[in-house]
Formats: sequence, C-alpha cells, structure tokens
Amino acid sequence: MRKIRRTYDRPFKRWDAGRIKEEKVILSTYGLKNKKEVWKAKSTIRSLRQRARQLFTSDKGKDELFKRVKQSGFITGDFGVDDVLGLNVESVLERRLQTLVYRKGYAKTVGQARQLITHGHIFIDDRVVTIPGYMVNTNEDSRIIYNPNSPIAREDHPIKQAEKPESKKSEKIEEPKKEKKDGIPKAKQEKAQEVEEKKEMQVKQKSEEKQNKEEKKQELKKDGGKGT
Repeated sequence: MRKIRRTYDRPFKRWDAGRIKEEKVILSTYGLKNKKEVWKAKSTIRSLRQRARQLFTSDKGKDELFKRVKQSGFITGDFGVDDVLGLNVESVLERRLQTLVYRKGYAKTVGQARQLITHGHIFIDDRVVTIPGYMVNTNEDSRIIYNPNSPIAREDHPIKQAEKPESKKSEKIEEPKKEKKDGIPKAKQEKAQEVEEKKEMQVKQKSEEKQNKEEKKQELKKDGGKGT
C-alpha cells in the first residue's frame, strides 16, 4: 500500500509560546479542527513565497505563479511579486469552503458552517463537497449553494434566518464571547461576589458571637457581685 505523502511541515520549535498562542487564536477565529490545518496553510504560503523569490533572478514560471495566485483568490486585482511575498496565513484560510459558507451567510457561525459541510448540505458546481478545508477558486465563488435535496434548502427552514451575505463582507470572524466587565468574565465576577458575601457573613457571625460572650461575662460578674 502506497504511503500518503504529508502535505505540510511541522514547526521546527515545538514549544514556542508565541507561535502556540498565535495558532490558538487562528483555530478559534476560523473554527479549525486542529493545528494541522494551520500548518497546511503556512506550507502553502511558504511554497508561494519561495517561487516568488526565484523570480528576482529569472522570470521563468512567473505567469504560472501569478495565474495560480489569482485563480485561488489569494490576491484580487493587479499585483506583483511583492504582493505575493506579503501573503499571510489568513489569505489562505479566507479561501477555505468553511470560511466562505460563513461569509455568504449560509451559517451563523464558523462552527455551524463546518457542520453543514461535513453533513453534506453544501453544493459546489452541482456536486456535494464534504471537506471544510476545500480551497475554493474564484470561478466557484458564485456556485456555492445549499444542497437542493437537503431540508435546509427550504425557504421556511430556521437556518434561513442567518444574516445576509452583505452584512458579513467586512465583519471579522468571531465566536460568541462571554459578557465581560473590566476584562473579567461575568461568571467570575458573580463567583467572586458570592465569596465576598460569604466572608462578610462569617465576619458578622463572629462579631455577634463575640458580643454575646461579652454580655454573658458581664451578667455572670453582676450575679457574682450580688451573691457576695
């Protein structure tokens, strides 16, 4: 059986804190399953940059490279070698089917977009695509639709209440966050407040007990004085 070749390179420094933090943000932002999907995007960018740098010494392969970049949708409009060298991971991740399904308003979140794709609810060019990481070229942009045989394709389906595409063109992908105040989550604030209230109750109880003990001592002293 032929061994499948790996399509990405692992990080050279496995425990780089800065890289791990950056990848964690990307995973959350684009709803990725694991870091391999980030590494694949980085490998794609690395390959394009390598070919672009070769153009400084020879124009061989320039048309082929520019055609690939344009068809992939990584850069729109007129561009040059410097623009190819300036590509980043987000340039690739924005062309994933999962991201575009969300951008077009077919899903309310990137997580829901992934679920719709894997369950076979999305069509491209009259065929079902169940790969969230499928790279959509510019010719396929307008051909992304709901699967006609899916119940979601009905106009009365609840998911059709998702936002319209126009409202998401410039919107940054973000998953819902917990309500915060002064940088502290609301849940933590409520818990801290409960702890403070318990502490106040304990202090109050101790002061009352101490006061009761003092009163009893004074009564005993009075009773002892009367007996003499």
